[in-house]
Amino acid sequence: MIDWKRLGDETIDNWTFRGAGLQAYGFSPFVLAEDELRRVHGNDERVSLDNVRAGAQCYTEMLLGMAAA
Repeated sequence: MIDWKRLGDETIDNWTFRGAGLQAYGFSPFVLAEDELRRVHGNDERVSLDNVRAGAQCYTEMLLGMAAA
């Protein structure tokens, strides 16, 4: 199941697509703890392996759902 509430303006490169007249939405499948959030885009940025696995599963489900639509 995809948590659609996580759709937002989180993706840094969206301004590039929007500047070209394309719709773009930020999406992050990661559930980050407070200490992880503080490291986002910093010198010590990292994501746990559990988040990588869950993110890959989320993207897989999303793409399969879109392909079936």
